[in-house]
Amino acid sequence: MTEIAAIGLVIYGIITLVKTILDYKLKRKILDKDNIEGVKFPSFGEAKADYDKIPFLKWGLITLFTGGGLIAIELLGFSFRSHQSSLPFGMVLVSVALGFLTYFAIMQAMFKKETN
Repeated sequence: MTEIAAIGLVIYGIITLVKTILDYKLKRKILDKDNIEGVKFPSFGEAKADYDKIPFLKWGLITLFTGGGLIAIELLGFSFRSHQSSLPFGMVLVSVALGFLTYFAIMQAMFKKETN
């Protein structure tokens, strides 16, 4: 269980670091523009992401794929309690990643459909 917590903590740290860097770069680009007087900046909580139009889709897909990964581990006969192999943890992480990628593909298709 500590392995899962450590992996989750590392992933959370990486995501937070990347998000902070990208937010900083975006703010620098906005401030470096010559004409920003006509731009209205949304306040906190006012901006709603366009990609979150279907609530719970992301977490539903991730739960579905994670459950599929856990079922596959059980069917293959692996156990999280046996510390001989890290394959079960890899299978769970891959299934979670597939859930995120599926969500990303669905949102990209919806965005392309809206723009056309």
